[in-house]
Amino acid sequence: MKMHQIVLALGLIVALANSASAAAPNCETKDATGNCITGTVLIDPATGLPYAALGGGGGGGDASAANQTAVQALAGSDAAKAVAVQGITGGKPIEVGGHATVAGGTFTRPANTTAYAANSLYANSTTAGSVLPVSAAICRVNGGHGAILAASLSISNPLASGISFRLHIFKGTTSSPFVTTSVGDGGTWTGNVTLVGAIERGTIDINLTDKGSDGAKGWGSRNIGSTANAGGMIPYDCNTGVQNIYVLIETLGAYTPTSGETAALALEVVED
Repeated sequence: MKMHQIVLALGLIVALANSASAAAPNCETKDATGNCITGTVLIDPATGLPYAALGGGGGGGDASAANQTAVQALAGSDAAKAVAVQGITGGKPIEVGGHATVAGGTFTRPANTTAYAANSLYANSTTAGSVLPVSAAICRVNGGHGAILAASLSISNPLASGISFRLHIFKGTTSSPFVTTSVGDGGTWTGNVTLVGAIERGTIDINLTDKGSDGAKGWGSRNIGSTANAGGMIPYDCNTGVQNIYVLIETLGAYTPTSGETAALALEVVED
């Protein structure tokens, strides 16, 4: 054989080898019968074998109806073995944080028009043992946590416009009333609330700057030291078994209420 024929033959062999290598995928994952699976796969933690290929395109790794059925059949009643992908029923969604939401609560103050002095408790009852904080469900799961970005407060009295209040935010104790006070509505705030035992997380000052025909409303963010509405977030966590944190309100100036007026607060949060 002449030299140029040898060179051509060698070139043909190399080309065939390269073609075969390109055609055969790098098969790092195989099914129970040894067939190569491409694309994204779900692995059965019990056997170490893939349920089926989901996506990736081409060949046995297509996200076909048959493959989806295989995933569902292998997952069986154990939803923890699969995630909810491409419409598979029985899958278990992966929980992730960073979910923004707004939650809060309302209450009705007593049926009187007794004026508040500055630094008084603004609450639902004049009886200490009947005072209940506002409960806000801002944990995504029981015992969860997150961060409060801002808050709003509205009162069903237009004359509350221009009045300032302070929201005290607590993790709370594990049993009702969650935050204990030794005074009722209108009582002196200082020295009469279990700030430490109820685990106070932070405060937000709100001035009701927005006056409407049916009430007044305002917004605020985290206080830092003596600086009101300094911005930033208030980290919080909920007790085991609950998704709530608790809020009591303090007046920051003199205020004459209407009888049985209602207060509503909302917390803007990011849940982990």
